[in-house]
Amino acid sequence: MYRAQSFTRNEKGDVRFIYKLSDIKAFLLWGFEHGNNGGILVGIEGKFYQYITFGTIENPVNNYYFLSVEHDNLFDGKQLTPEEVINPPKKELNVLSSYRLVFLNLTNNK
Repeated sequence: MYRAQSFTRNEKGDVRFIYKLSDIKAFLLWGFEHGNNGGILVGIEGKFYQYITFGTIENPVNNYYFLSVEHDNLFDGKQLTPEEVINPPKKELNVLSSYRLVFLNLTNNK
């Protein structure tokens, strides 16, 4: 998976993500050859996430496209900050703290 190393922000507040050159090369070479490696996030402008994308496994495309997707809090949850995109917050898996296991005997045996 290709993960941005850092980001820059312009005077309007738009964000551009910076990747390692080797990651960009690998992404482009695989995309031009196979066309099924999805996309990478290259920027955020307001509520729009911008991607460079090839096709998917189901629909491979050997050309790259720029894709903008509007973020919707109702469907997508809280919009991540650029810092959270680079270093996603760790989710704690604490399942047993609010649940309890109960066995019910629903048979007619007395």
